[in-house]
Amino acid sequence: MADRIWVLARQEAKRVRNSFLPDDEKGAISLSKLCRYLDIDVQLADLKPGISGFIQKEHPNEQPFIVLNKNEPVLRQRFTLAHELGHYFERKMNNDLEYTFVDSRSSNDYDLHEFYADEFAGELLMPADQIEELRANGRDEIYMAKYFKVTIPAIEKRLERIRLGEEEAASRVTNTPA
Repeated sequence: MADRIWVLARQEAKRVRNSFLPDDEKGAISLSKLCRYLDIDVQLADLKPGISGFIQKEHPNEQPFIVLNKNEPVLRQRFTLAHELGHYFERKMNNDLEYTFVDSRSSNDYDLHEFYADEFAGELLMPADQIEELRANGRDEIYMAKYFKVTIPAIEKRLERIRLGEEEAASRVTNTPA
């Protein structure tokens, strides 16, 4: 199951992006518009160092809300918001009525839910097909980071994750019995 989480997260992010944006729209997605469309309130707050944000749904009949650390750079807040939306869509798929996820920078808390949210955020903000198109046109990481409105480390991590996904897919094809 764990080796398929990234596939599910990417598929859901593609579905969300495609249903929210016109077919021909590329580049940076407006997360604020997406949150308004989903009726998710987003707030900025002074959170503890190491806490980037969280999503919480306290009661089954209420919409969740997302809180972002106001002390972090805007581009980091953007990735955190996409990450928290990943938790939202994962919980929605599982029909969870109440939940809380806190995005801390500690690797000790990294589990499948966090991996799913990261993969969702990566595909939502930096779609693999658009990255491949930019790479084919000779665009570098700096250009891509500006194009998608993400940090350079975020685009570097996304390129690494895409490459790892391609290698895994290739290894499954070459290791499949005839």
